[in-house]
Amino acid sequence: VSFAEKFIERFNFHRFDNLVHLSSKLDPRKHRYDVQKQSTISLLYSATTGDVTALRRFHAQGMDMSQQDYDKRTALHLASAEGHQDCVRYLVENCKVSPTARDRWGFTPLIEAHRFHHKQVVNYLVKYLQDNLPDELEYSMKIMEETQRKEDSRLASSMNDIEKEDEKDEDITLQE
Repeated sequence: VSFAEKFIERFNFHRFDNLVHLSSKLDPRKHRYDVQKQSTISLLYSATTGDVTALRRFHAQGMDMSQQDYDKRTALHLASAEGHQDCVRYLVENCKVSPTARDRWGFTPLIEAHRFHHKQVVNYLVKYLQDNLPDELEYSMKIMEETQRKEDSRLASSMNDIEKEDEKDEDITLQE
């Protein structure tokens, strides 16, 4: 009986133990990294959907707000890409998530906000980097210019393709 009592003190076997989220008990049904993966997914999902209340709750629980996914993207990358300025501000100012973190493609949160045309987030991050990390701002601005050049080139190429198709259509119409 003593063994069983000590056993249930250490391990989570009762169905209601899951509801209280007792960190002192281990759940033998879960792999040790499942809990970390789930918390990372929840954090990133909250940033993607703009749920600043959930971000506050995770931060208050002591969660590492700089967690990364398999592409090395942080909650700040995702909030920036989706244009959630409240989340971006909270992550940078309160959680101290680095706005200079680079994902596996070398993109920073500023670059993500620029790629997806979120001007308010871009302005906030530029001002923050100017005031706190001017060297990192230079890197992001260089990548943003390259990205803009590529986008402009693709747009010009698409316009040329459309014009060629229009000319072909006119030729066919004239021949008929």
